[in-house]
Amino acid sequence: MVALMLVDILFNCIDSTCKDELINCVDYGKDACTKYAQWAADKCAKYCDLCPGKTTSMLAPTTTAPKVTGCVDKLPNCGLYDPNICTDHKYAQWSRVNCPEHCNMCTPGCYFNGNVYKQSEVFKDACKLKCTCKNAALGQFACTSMCYSWNLPDICTMEPPKPGKCCSTPKCPDNVHIKYPDGYTED
Repeated sequence: MVALMLVDILFNCIDSTCKDELINCVDYGKDACTKYAQWAADKCAKYCDLCPGKTTSMLAPTTTAPKVTGCVDKLPNCGLYDPNICTDHKYAQWSRVNCPEHCNMCTPGCYFNGNVYKQSEVFKDACKLKCTCKNAALGQFACTSMCYSWNLPDICTMEPPKPGKCCSTPKCPDNVHIKYPDGYTED
């Protein structure tokens, strides 16, 4: 007679794979984590505390969001620049400071990748970051990584994202139980 033994295995979702793609992230300083959020998420996730499931510190622009009253362009020739200065995230800080009226940035809000978000509004950066506008008056927002990095046993696999979703999901045999983090939702 052969006895079968089912083993319950408990695995936590711990991000042991979060790392920096660059070896010199510290050389860029913590300011780079907030000024260049997308670059930081891609290249210096660990250094910038952008690992899956962790909330970043408040991301605050170096200048406050422009006020409706007295919102004017600092430069007289904003209309001559390529229209991309208003929508390309690489120029967001520059356009907010120099051409806010021309770029329709005169309402308080959180500016991210050329878009303005209202107080408490939740927004996503493609399938990488999930952000919340924390203080629209100051343009401050906080982001977390959309997807978790799962530390799974070899007998488990990652299923591709379901239609309309961004993140792969773990699939394990019935005898393996996964402990999902508090507040986990399938994105």
